Amino acid sequence: MKNSNRFSDLLKHLMAVAKLKNSVLAKALRYDESYISKWVTGALLPTEKVSEKLFREMSHCIVQSLDDEGRENLYSEYQVQRERDLEGAILDNLTAEYEYMLNQKENASAGSNATSTYYPELTMLQFMGKMRHPALRQVKSLDVILAADILMLDPQYQLILPDLSNNDRTNVAQFSFPGVRFSLLLNLDLPDIYNPHYVLFIQNLLTSLANIDFQLYSSPQSRGKIMFTVKKAYALSGLILDKSHCFSVTATEDPKHCDILYDKLHSLCNRDQLVVRHTTFPEMVQSNKYMQYAFSRNQRWVIHHVTEHILSDALFRDLATEYCENHPDVDLQTLTKIHRASSKISANAQIKVFLHEDGLKHFVITGIVDFFGIKMTIPAKRRLECLEHILTLQKNNPHIEFRIIRSDSTASQSPLPPPTLFLSDSFSYLRIVRTAPTCDLSVLCDDKVRGLFLKYYDTLAENTEVCSDTLQDTVQYLMQMVQILDEDQ
Repeated sequence: MKNSNRFSDLLKHLMAVAKLKNSVLAKALRYDESYISKWVTGALLPTEKVSEKLFREMSHCIVQSLDDEGRENLYSEYQVQRERDLEGAILDNLTAEYEYMLNQKENASAGSNATSTYYPELTMLQFMGKMRHPALRQVKSLDVILAADILMLDPQYQLILPDLSNNDRTNVAQFSFPGVRFSLLLNLDLPDIYNPHYVLFIQNLLTSLANIDFQLYSSPQSRGKIMFTVKKAYALSGLILDKSHCFSVTATEDPKHCDILYDKLHSLCNRDQLVVRHTTFPEMVQSNKYMQYAFSRNQRWVIHHVTEHILSDALFRDLATEYCENHPDVDLQTLTKIHRASSKISANAQIKVFLHEDGLKHFVITGIVDFFGIKMTIPAKRRLECLEHILTLQKNNPHIEFRIIRSDSTASQSPLPPPTLFLSDSFSYLRIVRTAPTCDLSVLCDDKVRGLFLKYYDTLAENTEVCSDTLQDTVQYLMQMVQILDEDQ
């Protein structure tokens, strides 16, 4: 094996940052120093049967050897904030580089090109295995594009593919990766685009990738293809054969070939093709988009976490005052004006309101309100006030229809927290549960996708196995829960 490889380069870098000598690492691992020297220079790879235990101890030793400057450097490089998370990230990176080098060694033995490999046919699982390139660990600055006819694949692959494109770590709630940019291009020109499964797929997609800079595009050029590229590092492309196979697959690390595929796909990522556009609440308020939705026709509210839309005047006023004290980018007068207009409309307009039973229970227990994108906690007395106001809305407006999405229904069984949606004929947006600080909202730009969401929830409203119209009984039960919790405190 030639000296210097991806694994040895990483180990050398980590030891340099930790100012860790070969002799100190050798002692910690209980290895002869000559082995450490061979690993660092690339003359030798560790033995596969002991690699897992070895890399775990190696990661621990590196983290424990860091001084303050080195620790901050690696915190920044791996986008973590705790030693335990840093140790896990280093372990993950060492393992990925090691497994990649083993794979390259096997390809070399089979006579493959050092930088490019051709596969006549792969299962989708095999293709996804090829996507696990070590370059995805460079989360401080990472630019990835996946163009794929995902919706023609078996559903089990539809969410795995995007997660793989981002190292499987971006959907972990405690992590945020602002330096990771991921663009997904998918074909929406399908004969059965109104398949209800696609709504859940898009919802889960936006939720699972909420902690990165994620852009979703409609791209007919993705039809029948699957192309994946990490800028200046790796490219993988093929043609889809059926729901679980692809063929004519090429994997390459050749910089020239990587740049060609990246540039080609990047040229398709234009604003006109965006399926969703990310924005923030201050931007929505200041551009009057928030008010635009309030005046739109045929509204559907799909509420998983309690929002400012269903608060009483007094509760809204108190939360708005607190909000504006901490967020000067929106003034109290503007919020009051919005609430006054929204209240008049909700008292008279024809609106379908879907309340997730699980979301209401979470509100009862925690008291958390999503107030213009900011989580605010209210005491038990104010929770009762909010629940009572929901009943008042139903009583005062004969045109408002409430549906409870049952906890045991298929619509509530997603492993990811469902978003809260505000849909209408002209303007629709989603509120995603996220930790990323900048993009609070996802506006549906594509008319076809907006129509898909509207049709899905209109159909859902008539499905008695999923939705019930027992608002009165449900809210009264929840009020009893609040009172019991209040007595126990």
